[in-house]
Amino acid sequence: MFLRDALLTYEQSAPDLGGQTRCKLRYLVASWERRTKNPTVSKIDPTVFAEFRRRCLRDSLSPHSIETSITDVLTILKSVGVHVDPGRRLKRPDPDPQSPTLADMGKWYVACASPVSPHLDWCSAESYMRAFYCVAYWTGFRLADLFALTYEDITADGIRRRANKTGKVHTIPMSPVVDRHIRQLGTTKGPLFPAGRTCPTHLRHWMHSIADAAGVPRFGPQNLRIAAVNAWRDAGGSESAQIIHGEGLGGRGAIRWYLSRSTPAKILALSAPKFIWPSEVLLPEERDRREAETQDLVNIVRRLQPARLADVRRVALAFADCS
Repeated sequence: MFLRDALLTYEQSAPDLGGQTRCKLRYLVASWERRTKNPTVSKIDPTVFAEFRRRCLRDSLSPHSIETSITDVLTILKSVGVHVDPGRRLKRPDPDPQSPTLADMGKWYVACASPVSPHLDWCSAESYMRAFYCVAYWTGFRLADLFALTYEDITADGIRRRANKTGKVHTIPMSPVVDRHIRQLGTTKGPLFPAGRTCPTHLRHWMHSIADAAGVPRFGPQNLRIAAVNAWRDAGGSESAQIIHGEGLGGRGAIRWYLSRSTPAKILALSAPKFIWPSEVLLPEERDRREAETQDLVNIVRRLQPARLADVRRVALAFADCS
């Protein structure tokens, strides 16, 4: 049995494996066959992994990519009962993607109207980039799933999409902000963001150009995913953040939803009203309503006796932690 045969066994044991992951693993096996003598799985040992590392480094692959590939090879081997020492790992720097701040995202949203935005033939560049931002920030979807998102995945109640990477189904409640921006795309069928005409490289370039025009640090789709997880955590606690990230939607992690007699969709629906958008994204009436509610709370606190402030703070923190 060779690694390619072991991959078939692994795919059969994981029917929910996403299409993107299947393609990545098949590409990995082809890379393994090119960069090793392709021994049978019983003859794979640390020397084979050492040769694979050496040839990958010769081809200018990063240590992070190499060790990620080796981890995937070990996963495939374990599916057929083969446990191998991969040898000494290459030192790889930990990736540290940053989450853009609310203020920076607001400035970026305004700068979408700048001349550096893309030139599209089916809608304005401003509408396209702003809609992409709102959908990405609200759903926390990966870039491949954003490009694969179609109008068939969207209803008046929410957005339902099976993740391409993990195969897990994400159900996100609809937001008035997201709905308004989707309507401005000017289409009603097919993909929201056609990947054929806007490839990932182009999209990242446009996002960086808009950030430069706005005078804020550059960020891309992965940074928006991190910002989404953080925003849902602030709105609904760790449970909401885990749902948006995808953790707990399947396997052992899903048991807590059954024990609590709730569902991920219900938990997100309860958290959605507390989700914070940059003020630049909101309509004037939405912005005024949020500011009025905040001012009402400030006025109430100002009228309290000093002895009561500690009680109010304790109650507010309890609501924030349990929301």
